[in-house]
Amino acid sequence: MDKDLNTKIQHWLSRDTDPVTKNQILKLLNDKNFSELKDMFSSRLTFGTAGIRGIIGAGTNRINQLLIQETALGLANYLRHSEENKSVVVGYDERHLSKQFAEATACILISQNIKVHLFAFSSPTPVVSYFVNYYTADAGIVITASHNPKEYNGLKLFLSNGAQIFPPIDSKISEEIMKATQQKIPSLCITDAKFKKEISYIPQEKINEYIKDISHDTNYSIGKNIPKVKFSYSPLHGVGLPTIDLLMKYNNYKNFYIVEEQSQPNPDFPTVNNPNPEDPDSMKLAIKYAEKNKCDIACVHDPDADRLSIAINTGSNFLVLNGNQIGVLLADYVLSKNKKANPIVGTTIVSSRMLNQIAINYNATYYETLTGFKWLMNSTLLDNHNLIFAYEEAIGYSVNNKVNDKDGMSAMLAFCNLASELKYKDINVIEHLASLYVKYGYYFTSQKIIHLNSENFDFMQELRTKHIKKIGNTSVSYIEDYLSGKVVYFTKEQPKQEIQLPSSDILIYNLSDNSRIIIRPSGTEPKIKIYYEILLKLNHVDEFETISKIGKSKIKELEQFHLDEIKR
Repeated sequence: MDKDLNTKIQHWLSRDTDPVTKNQILKLLNDKNFSELKDMFSSRLTFGTAGIRGIIGAGTNRINQLLIQETALGLANYLRHSEENKSVVVGYDERHLSKQFAEATACILISQNIKVHLFAFSSPTPVVSYFVNYYTADAGIVITASHNPKEYNGLKLFLSNGAQIFPPIDSKISEEIMKATQQKIPSLCITDAKFKKEISYIPQEKINEYIKDISHDTNYSIGKNIPKVKFSYSPLHGVGLPTIDLLMKYNNYKNFYIVEEQSQPNPDFPTVNNPNPEDPDSMKLAIKYAEKNKCDIACVHDPDADRLSIAINTGSNFLVLNGNQIGVLLADYVLSKNKKANPIVGTTIVSSRMLNQIAINYNATYYETLTGFKWLMNSTLLDNHNLIFAYEEAIGYSVNNKVNDKDGMSAMLAFCNLASELKYKDINVIEHLASLYVKYGYYFTSQKIIHLNSENFDFMQELRTKHIKKIGNTSVSYIEDYLSGKVVYFTKEQPKQEIQLPSSDILIYNLSDNSRIIIRPSGTEPKIKIYYEILLKLNHVDEFETISKIGKSKIKELEQFHLDEIKR
């Protein structure tokens, strides 16, 4: 066995107090399974787009109790650089080992004289973000792997404003975590902490504070006499149901149907291959319930309820909306109800450009950030007091100032309110969406995934050497390289001189026909995401179905031309 690998393993074994992961390593050593051991210790999980996520197991390249403890100790070291009397909110979902990891986190923090507000129940991620502000805590931690497969768990870290950590703070905390890997792990256990009353537990009934605050900020003066839409709902085996049940009933929604097979938390997600509401398969049961009960819409959250997917009853079938469609519907609705001066709306560079057109119509300030809510909620372009809406195409939305992160629950309430008002006017949601396309332009989007392996691991670097000038019969006007901060032009016109956002591994191809292609690696998985957007002309709502078919054909053609060009 490699000497460096052996050193890492022995260091790990000397610190790991979890018998399960310790025995995993010992068994692999006994079996001389060095290839598996090498993978377990090949690197260390670090902060990605939305915290740390990984497959559950032993080693630095997996999620386990020791890695969680070291992360908590690193956070404690970071917080103690400033004044005393620090506090942290700690929550968890129903993933495998989530409660164990949350309690281990709490014990580490308490051992470092940091007060902990620990949830006494599994809770959605947005609720944890909310209570960071509620308790004026210095940070928040939620143990969750969001929408990743069942083998995963992870950790999201919030700053004192309830927003996800972002550069350079993430690097500073990472430095402290690396120092923590050489520190002794405190031996305080959760039973001792309970006995000493050093943990302040957040009881189940405290969720009512979130319900009231969200309801007050998300109702947009919807008329009391407007009948509410019927909907089906699935928490997708996650933790969303108890809160959604309270939230919707508090807002007088009575006709809704829970997907029984997916209603209870189950970390193995037995009814879906992938617990991600972006996957159309995850919507099937919710749509089945909606069809059976003649609902207007079907709603699905991811397992930690920060993302929202929606399908609309068109009269003949249920149409699943993509993230951009939900985003522009909510944006137009929120702006139409807004009473604040100088409203601000924002999205990420991979989301549809249509939001900018909507913002112009309402005289709102528009901003763009890199991918992820850690950027959307911490942008230097942003005055949070005037922020009324933000979204990313990966079905994440913020519709109020109460949660400084994406919140699938308040977004669901807002969307149901929109659908209720439209139904009262005898307008289908799809008809309304079409009317927005008539007004602002039909921004038609799609997405492709390329999974990385040893053969194509340098995918982005290879693209940078190609400088593709033509895709099919359409010329590329210019390429934006967010890694170098440079813009490469192929025409005399130079509309964009420099990139203002931080360096990131992203390429954007701007075509002469106003189409756009964006390529970036995933922040949580070994894959490349490619986003396509074309602009179509829709003259009348009645043309929506016809133009949509044309759009599907055109964007499929663009995808194929582009993928063929990449392979050359």
